[in-house]
Amino acid sequence: IGYSAGRSVVRFLAWVVCVYDYIMFGTLLPKMAGDFGWSPATSTAIATLVSIGTLVVAILVGPMIDYLGRKRALIITTAGTAISSGLTGITPAGISAIYLPIIRAVSGLGYSEQAVNTTYLNEIYGNRKSRGFIYAFIQGGWPIGVLLAAAFSALLLGAVGWRGVFILATVPALIVAALGLKLRESPRFQAMQRVRELENENRHEEAVEFGRHF
Repeated sequence: IGYSAGRSVVRFLAWVVCVYDYIMFGTLLPKMAGDFGWSPATSTAIATLVSIGTLVVAILVGPMIDYLGRKRALIITTAGTAISSGLTGITPAGISAIYLPIIRAVSGLGYSEQAVNTTYLNEIYGNRKSRGFIYAFIQGGWPIGVLLAAAFSALLLGAVGWRGVFILATVPALIVAALGLKLRESPRFQAMQRVRELENENRHEEAVEFGRHF
């Protein structure tokens, strides 16, 4: 029970830090635009390009879940969030309009972290009566991430500037990514891996039987 609760907390924290980074960009965009001297039209164009890039990267998370595994996908999405935050914090002023749409696209990894959670939890908690509660608890990371992004931006902006706010956001994301190393892989994904290994060894009948069993 303790481990089960622990992995739910890790999934919850992963969603919180990913939402935190995603929302923080929108919260701090006006301040960034002021520092870089962007016009409203430029700022809007950059935000649009960031959204498109985020969508493209977010779609790639699906194949990542299927081929790299649920555990690795969580680590990659949260580590990607840390990278996105950190690189945003060191945006070069001279090429900011080109640099940010590329760098912020990486936040699409974090935006799709909930897809990792859903896949993993569905396979781990299967027929549990409390599955709905667990899902709701983890999904609660969205409003909490939004609140934290607004609160920390307001509290830290004056002291460390928008760059410092982004750089500091890398710390919790890296911690959660490290916690992901402690998680167990989904048994279903492990079974899928075994089927692929058997197929690669041309042991088709064994692969079919093994697949039926699981």
